[in-house]
Amino acid sequence: MAGRRDEEVHRALAVPSRAAMLRLLRRRPGLGTSEIAAELRLHPNTVRFHLGVLRQAGLIRERADPTTRPGRPRRVYVVPPGQLQRGTEEYGELARALVEELAGRPDTTAVATAAGRRWALGRVRPGEQPVTAAQAAEVVDALFDDLGFDPALARRADRWELRLRHCPFAALAEQHPQVVCGVHRGLLDGAVTALGAAGVTTGLEPFVQPRLCLATLSDDQ
Repeated sequence: MAGRRDEEVHRALAVPSRAAMLRLLRRRPGLGTSEIAAELRLHPNTVRFHLGVLRQAGLIRERADPTTRPGRPRRVYVVPPGQLQRGTEEYGELARALVEELAGRPDTTAVATAAGRRWALGRVRPGEQPVTAAQAAEVVDALFDDLGFDPALARRADRWELRLRHCPFAALAEQHPQVVCGVHRGLLDGAVTALGAAGVTTGLEPFVQPRLCLATLSDDQ
């Protein structure tokens, strides 16, 4: 039973958006869905999904807001006392240790990109038929949204652009872009490859603005 519980916790915290929600609720208990969505710049439906996963893992609790006026009570979320108070911090320390170790290797970029491609294979289900650039862009948009990048998808001239407005690993990316951005390039490329999007090339431009990265998908046809 304990093993299953640990597995649920690890799965819940493996997504940066959910880890960010847990940190937010520790600092500011009693927030509702709309408040969490505004704070983390995520769609409310995305927030509801992630909150459900955190509840299933026992990391948060839902309760009625005691300050709600007469009528249907507003639902808010809190972190139960003693529930993994250091969990997300330990994940952050692990990420930093791995990134710093990889940054010192001569083959840093190649290894980071390969890791991103493997990550994509575990997240993207290959299609039975090859997909178009537009279809691939929609899947990649959903993938990066689930991972907490707050993407905005738009068509620009001859390519699809995905504006990544929130990097969950921004601090590490600024210090070690060859590692973190390399992993994200591999994730993007691996997702498109897994989908069978023939003729579609990808690109990633880190920090085109201080808090903005740009992913692109171009149809060569």
